Amino acid sequence: MYEDYFDLQLRFAARHAELAGMTVRDAVDRCTNLRRRFGLWGAAGEAIWAAFLAELRDGIGHQESLRVASAYHERAPRPDASPFGCFSYEPPDAHGTLRLHFMPDARHRQDSPLSHARLPERRAELGALFTEVARLHPRVREVRGLSWLYHLPAYRSLFPTPYVESLAPPVERLHMNGSSTRGQVLDHRRRVKPGIADRVLAAHGAATVQAPLAGFSAAAAGGGVSGGVLLRPACVRQVRAVRSRRRRGRPGTPALPPTARGRRRKCAAGRRTAR
Repeated sequence: MYEDYFDLQLRFAARHAELAGMTVRDAVDRCTNLRRRFGLWGAAGEAIWAAFLAELRDGIGHQESLRVASAYHERAPRPDASPFGCFSYEPPDAHGTLRLHFMPDARHRQDSPLSHARLPERRAELGALFTEVARLHPRVREVRGLSWLYHLPAYRSLFPTPYVESLAPPVERLHMNGSSTRGQVLDHRRRVKPGIADRVLAAHGAATVQAPLAGFSAAAAGGGVSGGVLLRPACVRQVRAVRSRRRRGRPGTPALPPTARGRRRKCAAGRRTAR
């Protein structure tokens, strides 16, 4: 699993290294999410990640790079299954911001985890997650997500209306080390969708070397994907839910705890993308 995904990322990094005049190892460090896929994020993974980069010596061929990456991934610790199915969260930071994640595992790949038949399960998972949040983290002030998935009507339907209406473009500079953008090249079985790899690689050139993430997203948006949904580069959206007065959520969706309900916010760009 992930071999074609790693293949695409390593090829993209090699292309970026050539365009930007940097080493392949530096491009892999900046323009792939391999470190996250290897479970090496944070200080605890620093030494092993440095050892991996050291193996990507100058002149190493693509197939050897792919072999090394696959070997590191095979040795990576497997995360425990989330008690909330496809969803998980990071406890609130010092500012009271909780990060929400959607990462289906093998249990959810027999069919699309966002198919109509599976949406009741996803809503139940979200409800259980926020029940725990309300119990363990009552001082949460903000619930934040960052993902291309907010472009999909099925995903947006899982959340209360105020949360969805707070869609807005991210204000911070995004990087290529996570899955919030890269995940759109994969199908629900974690395989690269047909045709996307060639499109992504062909689109990255002199015009996108200073903004490789924008080039990556634009290329991924350049064709139809499973389900007939057309992705767009503007589909990466940050969703914030801040402390607000108690409001009723959309019927059939789990209500966020009162301390994490969304503030209704007018955002023309967000509404256009969320159609």
